[in-house]
Amino acid sequence: MAVRKYELESSIKEKIRIALHEAGVIVWCHNVDNRHLHSGLGIGVSDLICIVPPLGRFLAIEIKTYRPGSETSEEQDRFLEQVRKFGGVSGVARCVDDALALVAEARK
Repeated sequence: MAVRKYELESSIKEKIRIALHEAGVIVWCHNVDNRHLHSGLGIGVSDLICIVPPLGRFLAIEIKTYRPGSETSEEQDRFLEQVRKFGGVSGVARCVDDALALVAEARK
């Protein structure tokens, strides 16, 4: 059996979802697969879409791993930028602490 050197994105996402729930954040998961369908929220939309209390601030979190080459795409960067442009908080999280830092920013 091969040993994984890096944690899977799905594992990171699940840990972050649990931590956000415990922090009182409303979270929706944007599930994307490799089928050629034109549905859902669209290309580039972040993995986690959140509403952060108490102010109801919009938060978009793109999940990435520490694995080399795990970078955001142009579409993802554009979405993260648009969220910030219109007053939301957005960013990349590679661990629970990264996600909770974005929550703290959204609560300011």
